[in-house]
This record gives sequence, structure tokens and C-alpha cells, in this order.
Amino acid sequence: AFEQALAFCDAEKEIYDNNDDNDYMTQVTAKAARPPRTIACVESEQDMAGGKLQVVRLNSRPGASRRSKWKEERMIRVWTPPGYHKDMCGEKGIPVLYLNDGKNLFEDWLAHQGVSWNAGHCAGHLIGSGKLPPFMIVGVDSPGPFRSQCYLPFPPGIGINDHRPDAAKWPGGEVEPYMERIVQEMLPMINTEYGGSLERERLCFGGASFGGVCAIYTAMYYPDVFSSVLVESPSLWSGMGKFLGTMYDHEGEWAERMFMATGTLEYSYTRDHDWPEMDHQLLKYV
Repeated sequence: AFEQALAFCDAEKEIYDNNDDNDYMTQVTAKAARPPRTIACVESEQDMAGGKLQVVRLNSRPGASRRSKWKEERMIRVWTPPGYHKDMCGEKGIPVLYLNDGKNLFEDWLAHQGVSWNAGHCAGHLIGSGKLPPFMIVGVDSPGPFRSQCYLPFPPGIGINDHRPDAAKWPGGEVEPYMERIVQEMLPMINTEYGGSLERERLCFGGASFGGVCAIYTAMYYPDVFSSVLVESPSLWSGMGKFLGTMYDHEGEWAERMFMATGTLEYSYTRDHDWPEMDHQLLKYV
């Protein structure tokens, strides 16, 4: 903590009022550093694309309230490249791709739509072909019913033309606390346990759907932590497109690189009926 003294003056900065030598004083206290998360156990390990995939259970956050434990990150999925071990990472650490919705990344049987990203096999191919240097992937499982709350800066609502009535009462608004946990608790743990880098030039963050909105938020407000962002099918319809205004008005820095992609059948392909007009509207958002 430190003291901050304030002195008031006129427009010409000639006459100062210091309240008869009694300075206006206030105390500014920096936020206490959060302890990194810790690993409770490695629940499983399997070979994947020449590398290793570990499913890791985390201990609860120290001092977390009973209510907040429902929203905290409990499971992560860590893919490391072929032949990697922590002693190989060097001073800078191995580059890391952090992704939301860990269950959707590696195995079809766990993925929400029944088809995963095949992230491990994709990474293994890119590394094996020499297109990218070795890197690791950390998939952070979502907190289930609190997914929208952690990934969105506001409740999603039902969208234009009421196309998402299922989301009418879903929560939102806690993307900043979520990202604080990722940056202050997750990154140091991955650095300690796996040799993951802490250098922004070697860190990328990504997600899809609600997780894609979270990734754009990260590009806007955490460019000092992540130099690159991967955004797939972002739910820019959420909040009646409010986040588009936030993006437009943003005057700060952005992440250096951002890859964004979306499908042409974002609605119809994931439903039992077609709605071409909605597919077109969702595409226009991007």
C-alpha cells in the first residue's frame, strides 16, 4: 500500500489549494497476488498424435467461497508434443495454446456436438510437418451450467428473432473474473508443472461460440499477456449484438494476431431444421 497526495489548482495552474496545508490523502492498495492453482491428480494419460494427453484434476482454489467453487475451473486437458518433457523447455518455456471448453478439443465422445476439434492430431501434424515449432495445448473445461457466465461479459439472451429461446435465463457477466483466474492462477501453474512459457510472444488463447467471445475479450483486454488469439464461430449475437459495439468503441491495444472463422450454416447445421435467413444473419455478425 502507498499514500497518494492530491493538490487542486486553477486552470492556469497558478493558484493551488492544499486545504490549509492539510493534503487530501487516500490509501491505494494493490490487489494481493493470487496463489497458482495446484494439481490434485492426473486422472488419465494416453498417447495422442505422437504426444501425450493428460486429464488433470485441480485442487480447489484457496479461500474460495462455497458458491464460487461451482464456477471455478476443476479439470484441464494438457497435450504435450512428441518427445517433450519439462527439462526441454529452456528459459523461455514452451509455447502454449490455451483453449476454452476443454472437453470439446480432443475426443469425439466428450464433445458437445459429437465431433471434437481433434486438436492433438492437428497440432501433431503441424509440428511434424515443420509448419509450427513444438507447442503444448491446455484445454480448460467449462463449469457446465455456468459456462455462459464465465465466458460472456453479459447474459446472452434469446438473440435476434428469438432464435435462442433456450438461453433466455442463462447467466453472464463474469468473463473478467474468469480471465483473471486464467492469467493469475493457471499460467503460473502450467509454467511450474509443465514448463509452459509466460512470455506473451509464446502464448495464444482461443475458444469457440461463447468461448469465442471470451477470446475476443482477451484480445482486447489482455494483449499484454497473449500475443495471439484464435476465435471460432463467436456468438456475437449474444446480448443482441452488444459486444460488437464494445469492439467498435475499444480504443486500447489489441492482440498482435487474431484468427477468426465462422461457418455458413451456423444455425441450420446444428439443428434439426433449416433457417437460411438466420444462417445469413449470424454470418453477417462476423
